This record gives sequence, C-alpha cells and structure tokens, in this order.
Amino acid sequence: TLVRSWSTATGFEAEEIEENVLKYWRDELGAPASVPREEMPQGGWTETASLLFVEQEETCSLIDDYLT
Repeated sequence: TLVRSWSTATGFEAEEIEENVLKYWRDELGAPASVPREEMPQGGWTETASLLFVEQEETCSLIDDYLT
C-alpha cells in the first residue's frame, strides 16, 4: 500500500535513499523482508518490511530527513 511518495532530483538520489532506508530496516531494526519471493516474481520483495518491525511514520520522517 502506498503511504506517501517523494520527488527526488535524480534517480541516483532516490536509489541512495532506498538503500539507506533498507539498511536501517535490516541493520537497526532487524526487520526482514515480509513478502516471500514467490509472491512477487517480478521483484520488489526485498523492499518490503513488516509493520511488526517498522513504523510508517518513522520511515517517512527518515526519508524526509534525507531530502532536507
């Protein structure tokens, strides 16, 4: 489910933010991917995390901080 969207100056900036968010989810919060690879055969399963580990507002604030 889309919660928010952001505009970035470049695709590189968007990719960098995504990498930082995923690193935060995995390394700091210990949040594993929440959707099995088999359920998303076109990719994208690695960019998922369970709300049991990750809070939407916290992630949105993190992205906002990267863009300021």
